[in-house]
Amino acid sequence: MKLSDDLLNFRSGLMEATRNSHITWVHPDKFHITLHFFGDVEESVLPIIYAFHSKVVSACKPFTLKYERTGYFGSKKQPQIIWYGYSCPEEFQLLHATLVKELKAAGFRPEERKFHPHITLGRIKGMHDIGIFNEYIEKINRERISHHFEVNSIQVIKSILKPQGPEYQVLYDLKL
Repeated sequence: MKLSDDLLNFRSGLMEATRNSHITWVHPDKFHITLHFFGDVEESVLPIIYAFHSKVVSACKPFTLKYERTGYFGSKKQPQIIWYGYSCPEEFQLLHATLVKELKAAGFRPEERKFHPHITLGRIKGMHDIGIFNEYIEKINRERISHHFEVNSIQVIKSILKPQGPEYQVLYDLKL
């Protein structure tokens, strides 16, 4: 997933503006949008995961996601995750709803939170520049940034946690 130069430049500016804070930044090569986080699963469950993902994507067509805004999870005083948020067009809502239905049928527990497509930019461990951080987020959101990308596949990815950050291994790449 490739971000526009505007979004990459804002990310760099935010990194510089909050350099005194403890934030683990996600490398652009690892940007992705998560449809569902499974956590730890046994290898024997992977064929089941593949089967219902295959069923879900077989009914979907490619669609476009558009950048909407920059935000964070957590409170204004204690943000935890910084993200770039994207639109959720009807095709994506259908894809997600169908996946949730299949998850339930297969005995998996879907997330309780409302689905919000986003790319995680960083995980905040300690924010020392909260005023500067909030000003920068507001500045980014005042800009008229045009960024979109075509979604034409869904990947099932294994996350391998390492001290230097997660490593991702694509298990399945399913075309829409």
